[in-house]
Amino acid sequence: MAIVGIDLGTTNSLVSVWIDGKVQPIENALGSTLTPSAVSLLDDGTVLVGAAAQERLITHPDRSASLFKRAMGTEQVFWLGKRAFRAEDLSALVLKSLKADAEAALGETVDRAVISVPAYFNEIQRKATKAAAHMAGLKVDRLINEPTAAAIAYGIEKIQSEGMFLVLDLGGGTFDVSILELFERTLEVHASSGDTRLGGEDFRWRLAEAFLKENGLRWNDLTPAERASLMHTAEASKMELSRNRTNLMECRLGGQDLAWPVTREHFETLCQDLLSRLRRPVERALSDAKLLPEKIDQVLLVGGATRMPMVGQMAERLLGRAPLLDLDPDRVVAVGAGVQAMLTTCEAAFEDVVMTDVCPWSLGVEIMSSRTETDPEASGDFSPIIERNTTVPVSRSQVYYPVHPKQQAVELKIYQGESRRVENDILLGSLDIRFLPDPDLRRNAVEVRFTYDVNGLLEVEATHVRSGQKWRLLIEKNPGALTPQQIEERLEALAPLKLHPRDRQEFRHLLAVAERLYEDSLGERREQLGQALRAFEAVLSEQDPAACERSADELRRLLRDLWDVEA
Repeated sequence: MAIVGIDLGTTNSLVSVWIDGKVQPIENALGSTLTPSAVSLLDDGTVLVGAAAQERLITHPDRSASLFKRAMGTEQVFWLGKRAFRAEDLSALVLKSLKADAEAALGETVDRAVISVPAYFNEIQRKATKAAAHMAGLKVDRLINEPTAAAIAYGIEKIQSEGMFLVLDLGGGTFDVSILELFERTLEVHASSGDTRLGGEDFRWRLAEAFLKENGLRWNDLTPAERASLMHTAEASKMELSRNRTNLMECRLGGQDLAWPVTREHFETLCQDLLSRLRRPVERALSDAKLLPEKIDQVLLVGGATRMPMVGQMAERLLGRAPLLDLDPDRVVAVGAGVQAMLTTCEAAFEDVVMTDVCPWSLGVEIMSSRTETDPEASGDFSPIIERNTTVPVSRSQVYYPVHPKQQAVELKIYQGESRRVENDILLGSLDIRFLPDPDLRRNAVEVRFTYDVNGLLEVEATHVRSGQKWRLLIEKNPGALTPQQIEERLEALAPLKLHPRDRQEFRHLLAVAERLYEDSLGERREQLGQALRAFEAVLSEQDPAACERSADELRRLLRDLWDVEA
């Protein structure tokens, strides 16, 4: 049984494994190590994952979904046709596809994984990730924070290069900052911060929004297919502006061929508020680590969105040094997760490498405030027990007292967050503690102990000090989190869905690309492509491998000659 490292990303996902003394990213059926985090449902109930599903976001937006990582741990529903899916369901299908790719490459069963998550994921989002893995048939040996995984990839490769690293991880949907120190074969995380609602998608939206404004259109007036096409165009423009200083955005909307020339400078002006949001977590991480910018030895950029020049320039202005660009920002997290997966098997070459991590959020309980004394319905104050950026694993306790001599019970509410008022924090669960009333409030003292492990999972134990009676927290009703019973129900619901066969994914991807180009075309070219598509579909239905390959080559040649597209 093999163990793999997985970067479950908002935009793209990767799987890696330790082979012959180094981490190897695994290719999918299309020969790419990057698998788009997109899912599409065919009419026959078969599921497409990856590049073909990404193409169908434009041609079949009502049966396709992406960017669902942002909804992990929430009750948001994604409709693919007439079937409803949670983010955990869709993530499970992506993980199942990665698992199949790994098993095809390794020739053995894969049932264990180290999975990376944004450092700023809260408790509910981490539990949702583990639930998705369970539904995909994977046991999670460890959840590793994405910036930590990136630092491991750099640190293990350059194990002699000691110093203080600041990792900026800007993916498609989330932003993380971590400060780590590598010394004497120890990788220690000093602080983490971030924004789970900020990523490359927000920068892409700025281009789409500006395109609509320049052409006098509104988002709400577009059809689902037009929206998907516009976002596809905006993504291509964002990537082009990372390479060149100008780009012509072109898109067909409302029956018109529209165009808008945009410069890199204008794009950066559109994104000034997003750049400000990038700076704040960096400043908080430095403050929590009690470091000045000049104490940072190296700045690492992680995530495909860091290819935008404005991100590197912001980091250089803020930290006074140019970022390192030694490793591929799209693959570095998966490499680090692969190293961590290897370390769980106690590979002799690295068995003495020590890694520590931190708790990214403060964890505590609700206590009575002056507001709650006068208004019992008002929420109270937050009393932290484990403060953010405390090294984990950690166990901390505090003693609390009832507020009234006749009090016989306490509802101990557990929160995660940084706000002074619990109404702005995340409720994780609660414990009902009962005792006999006593005029001496100290005799009903309750010691509350929080234990937080390297996977970001929390155990709460409350002890009535005088009697020794204990209560332990089992979080069963997190907002949006799945209970074990619900996980099994979702697993049963997903069971009838079958992933599209690996040996035919190349043809399905080619078909999806051609269908998208057909919708974008008019006149003679459209007619020519339509004939080619019908011929290709007819050959596919015969299931003759040699004939399918010949027909696929003919369709690829047409796409290359008429659209200069490689598929």
